[in-house]
Amino acid sequence: MNKQRDILIERLEHKLMERDQVIAEMAQSPSAPESDDRVAALEMQVRELKTDMHALLNELLYQKTIIKELQLGNSPKHKERGINQSTEYIIAESTPGAHSSSNRQSDVIVVE
Repeated sequence: MNKQRDILIERLEHKLMERDQVIAEMAQSPSAPESDDRVAALEMQVRELKTDMHALLNELLYQKTIIKELQLGNSPKHKERGINQSTEYIIAESTPGAHSSSNRQSDVIVVE
């Protein structure tokens, strides 16, 4: 138990010394224009990410309202268009004498 505590204390002391070294290095180096450019670039990236996040949230809210309207059956788009909710399929069967002018045996016709 004491060994684990001693190991933990040593790790924390090591991390503290590393942090102190980093702070000392930052204090010694003067504020260069390069670091100002980096900060400005990071600020611009944050603004762009904020704008993108705002757009995504708006899109999610829009999709949520569409889903709620569809669940309630109050979709104005479907009522205006008069879209039929049922789906109809047309199944065609090939007969041997149907295409006498064509020599191809396996024609597939897709209707969308």
